[in-house]
Amino acid sequence: MNRRLLLGSATACLLLAGCGGGSAPQGPFFHLLPPAPAPQALGAPLAGMEVGLREVRLPRYAVDERLSILQPDGVALREEYQRWAEDPTRAVSQNLAEALRAASGAAVALEPWASGFEPDRRVEVEFTRLIGAPGGMLEAAGVWRVLEGRRGREILSEPFRLDLAVGPGYEGLMRAHAASLGDLAELLAQALARSGPLEPAGF
Repeated sequence: MNRRLLLGSATACLLLAGCGGGSAPQGPFFHLLPPAPAPQALGAPLAGMEVGLREVRLPRYAVDERLSILQPDGVALREEYQRWAEDPTRAVSQNLAEALRAASGAAVALEPWASGFEPDRRVEVEFTRLIGAPGGMLEAAGVWRVLEGRRGREILSEPFRLDLAVGPGYEGLMRAHAASLGDLAELLAQALARSGPLEPAGF
């Protein structure tokens, strides 16, 4: 699968916080950068489709600002100093929305949507696992759902599991997170393409 989300160098990924006078840990902070333009999108099958992406749901350990690292015994251990630069739920949702735009060619809006926005399709993603370790593997698993935009009736729903090799260091872990969202966006684009005809306007 194509890796549509590309992160910059380590210096671009790390936002080093200054030394504070308090006792609270001060970084480093890790940031997911926007995806690179997709070389190939589904294009025609989804041309003109408007998609509303709900904010993703993450496991409890993954919503903490501290990075969680998967240990060999399966334990999720929170790091004391390595932290996300943004709210993890929002960062993952924003990057997935951008990756889905690139993979599908559809117009994708992330909630909260603008007043009056009525998408042709709604997409919901719930992660049951999103965790990895530098030099090990990243596990991204959960379930996605495609629903009618206006009535909210479920059209398609499938579990997913993506296992990606992680390069060395925290930069490698960030790259693997980004790659997993690119792969998930491809699955969602394919699901949207087979979700059937759109509802007539004003239905």
